[in-house]
Amino acid sequence: MKLNRSSGISVAGEFEASTRAPQRSSAGTQARAVSDGTPGADISDDRHARWLAACGVAGPVMLAAYFGAPALVPRLGSLIYSGGMPTTAKIVTVGAHYHQLLTVGCWLQGTGALLCVVFLLALAQWSGGGSSFPGRILLLGCVLLVGLVLAEMVFTFTWASAASHGQLGTARAAYDLMARFAQVFPIVPAPTVYLALAAVLAAGRPVLAAVFTRLAVVIGIGFLIVGVAVALTPAAAAAAGGLAALQALWILAAGITALRVTNA
Repeated sequence: MKLNRSSGISVAGEFEASTRAPQRSSAGTQARAVSDGTPGADISDDRHARWLAACGVAGPVMLAAYFGAPALVPRLGSLIYSGGMPTTAKIVTVGAHYHQLLTVGCWLQGTGALLCVVFLLALAQWSGGGSSFPGRILLLGCVLLVGLVLAEMVFTFTWASAASHGQLGTARAAYDLMARFAQVFPIVPAPTVYLALAAVLAAGRPVLAAVFTRLAVVIGIGFLIVGVAVALTPAAAAAAGGLAALQALWILAAGITALRVTNA
């Protein structure tokens, strides 16, 4: 029996094509999976994603407790949120009376801020932009933010301790330094973090809905404007409080979104 050469070549070609087709199909499927615009498509690949997403929920809740507690204590709230220059006697009296509450508040503030920063860096990692230039600027902004929070914690601890021991001059100086947090925060750390984060989310894989990226831009620009206003008049620091509440809601909503993806 004679085998036709042209038929053999044809059969071999069909066999080679049939073996390559599944490979091309598999590669195409993978490419579509990577470029899929579904928010959160890559979060589930991280085995620590659930814990990182939980940071985005726990952090804002702790910060809300920290900022909201003084509002429930009239004497403390009137001192911290009333503005102006309170008398040294009032600073010492309130600091000594609420010494324990101030120290617990420091723990809430420091831990809550750290959890929020961890979540923001996780978003950058999930989007694939952690090592990009905007991602490095985001990391720099987070370092500045945590450093500022730690400085405020030191001043608060010093104020509470000095007031409880009757050290009037130290308590006064520590309180005045602590109170400047609201003026420094919107000038450098806050706009750096949110504008860099918006750039990372816009250029990377879609880990969140597009509205989160647009809101991050709005928050970042808002902090820039407030930062300039604060440099001109300290009274504008009150506007930073509203933006701080908005950023906490942003992180909380993003954390809940990410947590739902990991539990899906």
